[in-house]
Amino acid sequence: MSIEALGSSADPERIAPFHLLGDRRPPCLLIHGFTGTPYETRSLADYLHARGHAALGLRLAGHGESLAELEQTTWEDWYRGVAHECQTLVRTHGPVLAIGVSTGALLAAHLAHERPQDVLGVCFIATALALGDWRARLGLPLVARVPWLRRRFRFIPKAPGSDIADEEARRRHPSHSVVPLTGALSLLALQRRVRGELPAITHPSVLIHGALDRTCPPSNVEMLVRALGAKPRRQVILPRSAHVVTVDCEQDRVMAAVGEFVDELHAETATPTTPR
Repeated sequence: MSIEALGSSADPERIAPFHLLGDRRPPCLLIHGFTGTPYETRSLADYLHARGHAALGLRLAGHGESLAELEQTTWEDWYRGVAHECQTLVRTHGPVLAIGVSTGALLAAHLAHERPQDVLGVCFIATALALGDWRARLGLPLVARVPWLRRRFRFIPKAPGSDIADEEARRRHPSHSVVPLTGALSLLALQRRVRGELPAITHPSVLIHGALDRTCPPSNVEMLVRALGAKPRRQVILPRSAHVVTVDCEQDRVMAAVGEFVDELHAETATPTTPR
C-alpha cells in the first residue's frame, strides 16, 4: 500500500476499513468520499457502536492505495463494494442506515435506489451532488476530449489541504494532494446518474452540510430537498464547518443529528409488544 501518496499521517490503521459489531437496529453502513478513506467516518462509527449499533465502514475500490490504483477505478467499482458490504449487514442484521459523506452520499443514494428493500434510511452528509468550482463542472469534460490535455491533466492539483475548517483536523486528515482525471470524470457521471434517481427515493433521510463548504456548497441541500421523492426529516447546517464535517470542528453536532435519526428509525422498527 502506498500510504505515502496520502501523506505522512496515513498509517494503515487510521485508513483501514472496519466492522464494529452490535445488535441494536438498524445496522449502519458508512461510506467515505472520493479520494478519502474510512478515517472520515470512524469517529461517527465509534459513536454509533457505543449506542449498540453495528457499524461497517468500507474502503472504496482504489482508495487508500497509490494514485495509480485509484486512477483505474470508476464509480461503478466503488458502488460494487458498497452493495457487497450492504448485503453483509443485511444478512446478519436486516436493512441498513446508509450514511454517506460527499461522494459517499451519492453512493448511498444510488444504493437506496437500486436496493430499496435493504435500506431503512439515508444520511446525506456534505453531499457532492454539485461541485462548487464551475471550472471543474464545465472544463473536465472538455479536457477529457482532447488527447494532449488529457495527458497534461492526468492528475489535477487540489487546493492545499482538505476542505476542513479546523486547522488541526485538516493537518491530521489523510488526503491526496492531486485528483485523478478519470476519477473526477467518473464522479461527474455519478452525479448525473443520482440526480435522475432522487425522485424515486422515498426513504427517511436527514441532510447535514457545512456552511463553509467550498467543495460542494450548501446549495446542494436545497437541490436535494427539491429532488428527493420524500421530504427529509431534518436539515442541519453547521455554521463553522467546511466540507468534511465528520472530522471538523462541529463533529459533535453531526453525531447528535445522526444519533437522533437512528433512534427514530430504531423506534419505528422495534417489534411491538403484544398486550397482555
